[in-house]
Amino acid sequence: MIAAYARMERTLAGAGLPRADAETPLEYLARVLRELLHTSADAVSRLTSLFERAKFSPHEIDRGMKNQAIDALVAVRDELRAVAT
Repeated sequence: MIAAYARMERTLAGAGLPRADAETPLEYLARVLRELLHTSADAVSRLTSLFERAKFSPHEIDRGMKNQAIDALVAVRDELRAVAT
């Protein structure tokens, strides 16, 4: 999930929205959602939530959560590609 989130950050940076050094994941999420109205709030929010759980929570991460993170990343990527074309 951490790798999927990092990939989302790189994808969003490629679309002109890099994360600022001082931005927390939730601050970045809020800014992305304000600026990219065509990107699924659900997918970006879901991936950010899963990232925070994987990075900052002592709870275990299961395969289902990993699959959710990958699905969310694919959705964000596909939506950005659709807008770019």
